Amino acid sequence: MKSTDIPGLYRDESGAIINKDNAALALYKKKKDQNRRFNSLEKKVNELASDINDIKEYLQALVAKTK
Repeated sequence: MKSTDIPGLYRDESGAIINKDNAALALYKKKKDQNRRFNSLEKKVNELASDINDIKEYLQALVAKTK
């Protein structure tokens, strides 16, 4: 494999560029996983906020009926 001007990147016999920077790959995967978990938590928080608003509306309707 021939090295390129960019560290960690190499060109194989077919001309394809190969990334051999395993540390960068591990960091990318870690950030991707963190983003996935953050988005999942954000979705859950939004669902909980919606559920709380529904409960609040039901309680307000119940209180209005009892007055």
